[in-house]
Amino acid sequence: MNAKQATFAILNRLPDGAEIGGVELCNLVRRRLGSRIMDATTNRYLRIYRAVRNVNCISKPKSLYRITGK
Repeated sequence: MNAKQATFAILNRLPDGAEIGGVELCNLVRRRLGSRIMDATTNRYLRIYRAVRNVNCISKPKSLYRITGK
């Protein structure tokens, strides 16, 4: 499994209305893969994930996102 697949798998498991921070998402992916990746990488994959579900940025300074819909 690569970083993109791990990111998508984690986001797929989140219920509607869930909020997740960019750093929190990166830490979850790091634990799942057992390797070090950059926060910007998971944030880029989060933006790509918008094609699957609605992802709304609710706080730019905190890098906080709300995941809704399928």
